[in-house]
Amino acid sequence: MSDARLRQIGLSLSSELSQYTFGDYSTPFTSRVGIITYDSNYTIIGDLNTFNNISSISTALLGLKTSNVKSAYGLEKALAMSIVWVDDVPSDATFRETLIIIYSASLEGVNQYQLDYLGVQDECQNLVTVNIDPTNENMTKAFEIIATQGWNLSINDPKLYEKIDVAISQTNCFCEGEQLFTIHPSTNNFTRYAECFLVSTWWGFWDNQTFTELCPTNQYPMAINNEFRNKFVMNDSDYFDMDGNIFSFYTGLHRNNKNNWVWFDYDGSELTENFTYWAKGFDNNSPGECVIAKSEDYGKPWYWYPASCYPARENATTGACQSLACDASRTFPCAGLNPQEEEFDVKKMRKLRNKRSKRL
Repeated sequence: MSDARLRQIGLSLSSELSQYTFGDYSTPFTSRVGIITYDSNYTIIGDLNTFNNISSISTALLGLKTSNVKSAYGLEKALAMSIVWVDDVPSDATFRETLIIIYSASLEGVNQYQLDYLGVQDECQNLVTVNIDPTNENMTKAFEIIATQGWNLSINDPKLYEKIDVAISQTNCFCEGEQLFTIHPSTNNFTRYAECFLVSTWWGFWDNQTFTELCPTNQYPMAINNEFRNKFVMNDSDYFDMDGNIFSFYTGLHRNNKNNWVWFDYDGSELTENFTYWAKGFDNNSPGECVIAKSEDYGKPWYWYPASCYPARENATTGACQSLACDASRTFPCAGLNPQEEEFDVKKMRKLRNKRSKRL
């Protein structure tokens, strides 16, 4: 890599990071940055406690020097150290996920098997690779294996830093339960939405307790109000039936005081019913005030059945609850897209689900 190329990377990253606020772990909604360089070994320029503002980060980035050593063996150690940093985040710190970005002009001397092993660790679930030598097909293929799907980027891509900005935003959009995601239909990128789901099961529910009490405070039963969300639930049985013994759960579909079928939005307000997945023999006119999704067997479709709004009376005390990620709206900062308009690629989702499951 030339000195000019390295300086340009430093300038571009400095410009990209300048839009974020940096602070220590005790300060909510701030970011931390660490920098590691490598050739045959690795050098820590600064860890996650070193830099407190964009000025010090920019100084470090613009002070980087190229190496005359051909070996890139230190990449393995640099990535391993990044994993250590993620593991060492203080337990009382405001929770946040971590994005690792690898810039590389060579993989000479790198053990591909070790790189693959490191790349599937849970700490690397948000991993962007930037190929500084796109003519190196072997490096492209190697990075394709370890990068989060769609995030193996080229230094020659005119939208490189726009994509890195999206990747950072995606990382900031996290859920404690399951998260609505897909493969973006135009970019082929793994794309998260700021929509979180939690499957909640209760025992000892009283007869007079309603289905909304299945969810934690400030959460409401899930709106499966379009084909996109429904396919997500259908193909995410690993979460919606983690133990293989949950065959029904309450959705957020219910009749309001005007006897119309409506959903709960995230704030408890009403969303008009515009999508249904009734089981055979049922429809909008069937008697019942709420709706339970039932699966006849593990991994089978969750068809909808009208029911009482009192779980104990239905012997169904599991609910699928919803909340927004972080402090975000449902389209920002995750993707800036309307999930109702997305195409849902089942085959790609299953492939990605299998890859992500290795990290959990």
